[in-house]
Amino acid sequence: MGKEQCDDCVTGRYREGGLNASSVCSACPSGWINDEEGQATCIECIPGTISKQNGSSVCDICEENTFAKEKAASHCSACPGGWSSLEGSASCNSCGAGKFFNITIRNTCT
Repeated sequence: MGKEQCDDCVTGRYREGGLNASSVCSACPSGWINDEEGQATCIECIPGTISKQNGSSVCDICEENTFAKEKAASHCSACPGGWSSLEGSASCNSCGAGKFFNITIRNTCT
């Protein structure tokens, strides 16, 4: 009899080793990704990036005027009034004295 061939987990999925490990690959949870095949763990999205759904292979960058403060985030939050941010931000910045944020005109403080 031939040796049984094991297949790699696809991107977005992982399988830990050991006797108590699952017999199938599991999807990375939201906020975590796996961008390579055959991995035993997933990695967290860094602040300013997110993965919305389970089984993601890439972290998406937060859009302008949104942010993701924590690692392993599953959604970007909108900056509050009078604050703005650049694409991929982990926080928002105050518009400062004499300026305001008007989303209907453009995406920066004026």
